[in-house]
Amino acid sequence: MMEMMASKVVSGSGGSKVNSLLGIAILAYLVVMSVQSLVFSFSYSVYSFFAAGVLALGELPFLLSCGPLPTIASKMAPFKAYVYAAVSLVGISYLQVSWNIFLLAGHVAVGFLAYRCWQAEKENPAAGGFEPVPMDAI
Repeated sequence: MMEMMASKVVSGSGGSKVNSLLGIAILAYLVVMSVQSLVFSFSYSVYSFFAAGVLALGELPFLLSCGPLPTIASKMAPFKAYVYAAVSLVGISYLQVSWNIFLLAGHVAVGFLAYRCWQAEKENPAAGGFEPVPMDAI
């Protein structure tokens, strides 16, 4: 049973429910590790809190329903994989500033979530992106 669950998580056939659960777990991990390393890697921790906020906005938009956040969440929804990838790349490049392996692991996990979201979007392109128009229809 564990092998089947592990293969669904890695292969991308788990669907959006697994992606959401993975996003919530990464969100919790980033918050805990950011609080833990706030004294030693302040700027990296602050950026990791920002990354956790982006994850919360993408995965749990109903919790952040004040001010301009709902409109930002709705505009971000079709491009969630690309936003997560950008946040992950900036977080990974922060390694040059602070050698915090725990926060680096969190940002690598955000990159993995971006890859999973990209796979899910690729399997179901009509859900959030543009649908290609065949040339004979033009």
